[in-house]
Amino acid sequence: VLIGAILLLIVWDLAASKKSKLTGLVVISMAALAFSAGTSAWLLSRDAGPQNLFNGLLAFDHFSNLFRILFALVTGSIVIFSVPPIPAGHATPDKGVDEHHRDQGEFFTLLLVLTLGMHLMAESRSMLMIYLSLELVSVISFVMAGFKINDGKSSEAALKYVIYGGVASGIMLYGMSWIFGVTQSLYLGECAAKITAMTVAQGKVPEVVFIGAICMMAGFGYKISAAPFHMWTPDVYEGAPTPVTAFLSVGPKAAGFAVLVRFFADALGAQSALTTASGVIIDSPWPVIAGCLAMATMTIGNLSALGQDNVKRMLAYSSIAHAGYMLLGFSVFSDLGVASIVFYIFTYCFM
Repeated sequence: VLIGAILLLIVWDLAASKKSKLTGLVVISMAALAFSAGTSAWLLSRDAGPQNLFNGLLAFDHFSNLFRILFALVTGSIVIFSVPPIPAGHATPDKGVDEHHRDQGEFFTLLLVLTLGMHLMAESRSMLMIYLSLELVSVISFVMAGFKINDGKSSEAALKYVIYGGVASGIMLYGMSWIFGVTQSLYLGECAAKITAMTVAQGKVPEVVFIGAICMMAGFGYKISAAPFHMWTPDVYEGAPTPVTAFLSVGPKAAGFAVLVRFFADALGAQSALTTASGVIIDSPWPVIAGCLAMATMTIGNLSALGQDNVKRMLAYSSIAHAGYMLLGFSVFSDLGVASIVFYIFTYCFM
């Protein structure tokens, strides 16, 4: 339905008259989002069992359905918030072309493509899908951050976003190659079985897995604005159009936490205690790493906000600090911790 709505938005933008264009774009977007959220809510109310789609690439379970509802709420709010449409710049259009009308379709189409990418992030059960969905969200975010094409700050924000995003994605892909090399699989479930067997045999998490997971944290940390991968956030929040800033502060951040939780739970088995053959409990390094990341993110976010004289930059550092609070729930590696993250994200969305 989301893909169909994206295609329909493109056709409507080309075919509709100027008077009815905006109304049609809003109706198509809201209808698709309402269907997505309604389907997920219906499945949750029926307590439907989890399903693997496309030979295990995607998971259709309670976890992904909760996030699908959140993404629909966030995107729907931004659709309403961005009416009237965002100007692409304040320069006078050439030859009488109305930039406001020209950019309406582009903006709503990009917004739904970004929402589709966030859905795929929350549902991914393969490292290949994790990478592709994260790249889909990142590339569309670059475009939306620089949506005001005649505004220097917007262009600067988009360029900084591209540079940081490219570096973080490269490091994450390098980490994936280590984990794939040692497990010979891209599927999170198969990775978990082999990593668990090696951990029990060695009495500790293998160094190769440790290095791979740390590298992958760069990609996840960049998406959720965790320190030290947060440095793009203030510039992008300041330069992007206000509705885009509001969207980036909640939507992709929530998707980043969803894929972070799923990867550590499904691929590394971080939520389960392991013991050796002799019954000795194996210490896991993941809570310590996540806890240090949470402390650094909270500290940097809050202290850096004190010196800001721009509201959007101050809110950007506030967003970084909130990522640190959510990482506290992540660092305990339990179902209760995951539930607290989901609750916090829903509350943060409305805030």
